[in-house]
Amino acid sequence: MISQSLIERVKLHEGFRSTPYLDTVGVLTVGYGRNLEAQPFTEQECAAWLIRELEDIAEEQLPTYGLLELDNKIRREVLVEMQFNLGETGLQRFRKMFLALAAKDFDTAAAEMLDSKWARQVGQRAVTLANLMRAGKRD
Repeated sequence: MISQSLIERVKLHEGFRSTPYLDTVGVLTVGYGRNLEAQPFTEQECAAWLIRELEDIAEEQLPTYGLLELDNKIRREVLVEMQFNLGETGLQRFRKMFLALAAKDFDTAAAEMLDSKWARQVGQRAVTLANLMRAGKRD
């Protein structure tokens, strides 16, 4: 078992950087000196981060859109996925979609999703999400 003093000492000596950088010998590194060449992130680590990010969007950011009355889980999940993909600012650009959602006009909301630069960029993903928004259920 490692001690808290060891953890604090390593943190102090390594320093923290939230973005990747080249260390003193040119090795791609991130965080508290994690050598990304010798120890890349595992799929399990990345999956855990994904879950935390999606939960954060669903629990903390999504309510800011005033759609708490959107009681359909699938439709809320569509918005979470869109924000994960687009970022908060990107999702906020879908003003007409949000107006349609507020009116519970899910056909128009889906159409607004598909009538976007985002839909042209992500292709089938947009079609899948628009279909889920329209139906409010999985096939």
